[in-house]
Amino acid sequence: MTLRHFKIYTTVYEERNMTAAAQKLYMSQPSVSQAVKELEKYYDVVLFERFPKGLKSTEAGDTLYEYASNILDMNTELADMMKKGVSQQILRVGSNDTAGVTLLDSLLQEYTLNHSIDQVKVQVNRSVILADMLRTNELDIILTDEFTNAPDLYSEVICRDEFVVVASPDYPGVPKDYVVDADFLIGTRLLLRESGTDERDFFEQYMKSQGYLVIPFWESISFDILKNAAVEKMGITVLPSQCVKNEIADGRLVKLQLPDFQYYQSFILAWQKNKYLSVPIIEFVNLCRKIAK
Repeated sequence: MTLRHFKIYTTVYEERNMTAAAQKLYMSQPSVSQAVKELEKYYDVVLFERFPKGLKSTEAGDTLYEYASNILDMNTELADMMKKGVSQQILRVGSNDTAGVTLLDSLLQEYTLNHSIDQVKVQVNRSVILADMLRTNELDIILTDEFTNAPDLYSEVICRDEFVVVASPDYPGVPKDYVVDADFLIGTRLLLRESGTDERDFFEQYMKSQGYLVIPFWESISFDILKNAAVEKMGITVLPSQCVKNEIADGRLVKLQLPDFQYYQSFILAWQKNKYLSVPIIEFVNLCRKIAK
């Protein structure tokens, strides 16, 4: 079997039509059909069930597609590596907003102590899009707090972070011992993430359990905007502790003690199960695992 066979097969699998695959590959339809037959003969399996409206892959066909795609991706990576040199391998990292603000910045700062910043490419997007980018080999690895287990992806929890209620020590009404309750919070300007995020939902449920309906003064998708607004005494917010550790350390923000309010978020590292782990990927994984210790 050759890479040509695998390229033809993966295209047919994706198009679910021999003619469409042939057009995409600029080949004749008989040549495409012959390549698929050769694969079926070589592996002694049926790869597709033929129907008038198109092709339906068999279980063997699904398995071959998974492996053939990885082989083609690895070949592309190898060619790129050979052209650029092993020392110039690029690490392609994906992250969602929460993981990016909370962890990725500090991880990349440490990673680039031994690597050029030009050897790292970062993509920030929604977790579901990042997972698809892993599958299409557009990313090597992703870091996220929102991940649904998938059979084709390996994942592991690297750390957990606590969400904390924070405010400027000079925000009106903040007690000297920093102990507050729901009654105090409902009378303040609340700076919160957009509706539908896990931390927003948890905070609203907590306040509801105390008999209050939350109406935010300000909503934002950005942790940095909420943090800066709190520093400027515009209100009180709920953020990951890692996100505000520097501001708490230098006194610009204080952690408010809210009875029975505990919310932790898990951060997950994920990559393709059958992916070849290059030296940069292994180094980044080990760096992430240091956090968990």
